[in-house]
Amino acid sequence: MKRHDSQKNGYFFYAVAILLLVMTLFASCGYKTKNGEKRKILRFEEKVINSEIGKDTAVEKIDYKIVGDKLLAAYYGYSLNASTVECKWGMLERDGRCVCEHTLSGEQYICDLEITDDGTVAIALLDEDGKAKINIRDLDNHVLKQYSDEDSSSSFDNLYCYKEGILADGSGERFCFDYDLNLLNRASVDDDHIKYYVSEKGNLYEEYRGEGGSYEWAKFDIDTGKGKNIASDVDFEKYYLCNGSMISDFALYDDKGIYIFDENDSKLTKIFDFMDSYISNNYDYGMYTILSKKEIMCCENSVSGWDDSSTQKIVLLRCADGSEERIIINVASLEASNELKNRAVEFNKGNSEYAIEIVDYSQYKSYEDQNGDISKLNLDLVSKKDIDILVLNKSVSMNRFAGGGFLEDLTEYIESDNEISREDLFDCVISATTFGDEILYIVPQFELETVIGKKSIVGEMSGWNANEFANFMNDHAEMEMFYGISRTRLFEKMLSLNMGNYVDNIEKKCNFESEDFIELLNLAKLLDKNTVDAEYDSEKEADAFRNDKVALCCTGLSGIEYYKYYLRGIMGEDITLIGYPTYDRVGAGICCDTSYAIVKSSKEKDAAWSFIREVLLPDYQNEYVYNIPATRASFEKRVAEELEKEPEEYFFGNVAVVAEPLSRQELNYYQNYIDSLTKTLNNEEEIISIIEEEAGAFFAENKTAEEVARVIQSRVTIWLNEK
Repeated sequence: MKRHDSQKNGYFFYAVAILLLVMTLFASCGYKTKNGEKRKILRFEEKVINSEIGKDTAVEKIDYKIVGDKLLAAYYGYSLNASTVECKWGMLERDGRCVCEHTLSGEQYICDLEITDDGTVAIALLDEDGKAKINIRDLDNHVLKQYSDEDSSSSFDNLYCYKEGILADGSGERFCFDYDLNLLNRASVDDDHIKYYVSEKGNLYEEYRGEGGSYEWAKFDIDTGKGKNIASDVDFEKYYLCNGSMISDFALYDDKGIYIFDENDSKLTKIFDFMDSYISNNYDYGMYTILSKKEIMCCENSVSGWDDSSTQKIVLLRCADGSEERIIINVASLEASNELKNRAVEFNKGNSEYAIEIVDYSQYKSYEDQNGDISKLNLDLVSKKDIDILVLNKSVSMNRFAGGGFLEDLTEYIESDNEISREDLFDCVISATTFGDEILYIVPQFELETVIGKKSIVGEMSGWNANEFANFMNDHAEMEMFYGISRTRLFEKMLSLNMGNYVDNIEKKCNFESEDFIELLNLAKLLDKNTVDAEYDSEKEADAFRNDKVALCCTGLSGIEYYKYYLRGIMGEDITLIGYPTYDRVGAGICCDTSYAIVKSSKEKDAAWSFIREVLLPDYQNEYVYNIPATRASFEKRVAEELEKEPEEYFFGNVAVVAEPLSRQELNYYQNYIDSLTKTLNNEEEIISIIEEEAGAFFAENKTAEEVARVIQSRVTIWLNEK
């Protein structure tokens, strides 16, 4: 569903007090439990009701309804094994016993299915002639009542059985019937309509897009075609609808849990937590129907396509007897990945004292406030409450939080850990995560951001400065300089790589009036302003480099396979990892995919370490790292595997290139280059945005480089002090 007199001084301090109160309240929201406190874990257990629903059938929908003293589940789907598509429907009882299963004759296609109040089934379908029909059938598949639309362009995509009758919609229209399938009225659907929904009480609701694009719900009046809005503070756009609920008007779910909601409620009531029940993803199951606060019927999502012969399962999630009490470890993430959720689930399963809870700050980001997630995280860190672990992805560098004393020094944790050796970590990883003499975060993997070219063209230099690069451009004026990258993006990469030279997050100082930065501005101005970012095309890229049309490639080498791909495939001959032109000739660095830190205010630092340390252990490094691993042992394992590989083929259009395994000498060159790195990419988006805004005046020759640098120095200084 899926937004300066004393009186003035008095006002000032009153306003500040109110602001601080709001900040405190705002900063504390989002966490169910303060760090170090215990919380009862209400865990649900899975009970398989039917493991072969519609055997060899891809189930499209399950509809539940209480009829008399029975809970019935009707389903429809398509046969997975038949040579032609076969439509099936069936009915189950609560215990999973199959009441009936039928295959429709001929080439008829089911569009939707609903159980009626008397236990029959309403089915919307397209017949062999493509005509839209609605049947009411008994459990023996006999057609009791039927409506057929003579308009060949019509379709009934959805059915809704409500108190007064049946509503069908499709082809931009809605059709209202009584239960004898007499057509009561027919009308066009408004442009802002999204969907209808029927509550367990039989009330009909409409979801529609309101003013400003917000998602709204209204109790729908079938006679007027209008509805009375539900007054609520709930942002429905952030949730998905469950199939239904036996205990509330609505049941909704998101990536955290399942909620119930009545028409007159102002907020949701959470009845189920995915993490508490060791479920890492809400799409592991689907078609949720709430039977009670302690029982949820759903379908396990196990069919991946038409050729998959597996079957789906109807599952009852039942609240376990009693409850467990755990100390909560709060994890803050700007984007909670499935991998992070899976690790949290495994940690919680194996730990009787602690439980991980994840707060995904992406929920605070909106179209109107693109930095809402960062702003909220800053407030929560400043308040020094609730957060134990901070997890960031490469879009936001952990370096921005290195100042201010927010992060715990991990040096002692690493040195006292009997399974992790500081010496086994790549030097560039230690260098990237160390500030002063403190290791403030850890990374399980990284990419190597650099510039590569053929050795026959760029030579064997390990780096170059602006003057050397300018000479290279003059000597190779007949070639395009960089493949498929605009001046803007190239400038951003060089800024990210050298940000550590210009910005000190610890001291909150910057140095943009330096000779280094002036040189970078002048270098960027030399680049072709007319180049654009090209869509990836391996055939064009290979042709450009193999035929010496382009000199250099900016890339993030994510592992041995990627290095081999450029060496054997794209370039087709020996390559040089030369890096970007920089003042100090160190033009390459590492880009950390995900980083983990312990927040200094955490009361459970040892438990927090026990969770984040897992990413440096052999099991994780060898099995789950897809870039360059942080540990030398895991890297050496991959080196050994590469040396034993058979030749493989790369395809560039219709051209096949045989790629022999890398030699020990080639692998040593790659590893030595990694060992030489001392920089890390720092994607400070706000600072880069300031620089690009001001640099435009220099590129347009309206200001000198020195004038622009002076303005940038002033603006970034203000930003650092306000951050």
